[in-house]
Amino acid sequence: MKKIFLYIFTIGVCSAIAQLFFPWWVIILIALIVSLIFRLDKKNSFLGAFIALFLLWGGYACYLDLSYQTHMGELIVGLLGLQLPGLIAYLMSGLVAGILGGLGALIGSMVTDNS
Repeated sequence: MKKIFLYIFTIGVCSAIAQLFFPWWVIILIALIVSLIFRLDKKNSFLGAFIALFLLWGGYACYLDLSYQTHMGELIVGLLGLQLPGLIAYLMSGLVAGILGGLGALIGSMVTDNS
């Protein structure tokens, strides 16, 4: 259990720092590399990376929305032609990051799988 929380924390912190200097897709590489290091099973590897990156991107989108005077979430949802609350933009952002990071971590766990 402690290893899972350390895994989630490591992916979150490393991804947040790496995104300051590299493109958005570096989260996939970070999740893959951390998954290679921690050697978790496939399910925990995917879920840990999904949780870490969902919280990172969703939280950052929420932070950016609260930093500006306009509600960016509502503008983004409006650009997509949807009549939904701005919260959906945070969830979509977090979902995309979570799935991509989870797949990167899943690949890393499949490489180290000995069975």
